[in-house]
Amino acid sequence: MATLYQHVRVIQAVIFQPGDVSVHPAYLETSSSSAVVFHSEDNRMTPSNMAVIFGPTLMRAKEETVAAMLDIKFQNIIVEIMIEEYKKVLFFFPHLSILSILM
Repeated sequence: MATLYQHVRVIQAVIFQPGDVSVHPAYLETSSSSAVVFHSEDNRMTPSNMAVIFGPTLMRAKEETVAAMLDIKFQNIIVEIMIEEYKKVLFFFPHLSILSILM
């Protein structure tokens, strides 16, 4: 079973790929969503609600298939982790090597 730390590291490896100079949309979404979630008692926008909204947009499948629709639940979980742990995802960068994460 993967730990939260391992999940965060894999997400970082995808968002901050070496040589990619553009700002990944997930970076922008995560930072703005965390501000919205901060006021969730007033606006009812919890991390899971935000993930339902942004998950399919940020992690859209190349082809619309039944399998892709079944993956939406897992996409939402990833986006929820990104929102809840945004400080770790966006600001904690030791060794962004995917191989060191998976081994």
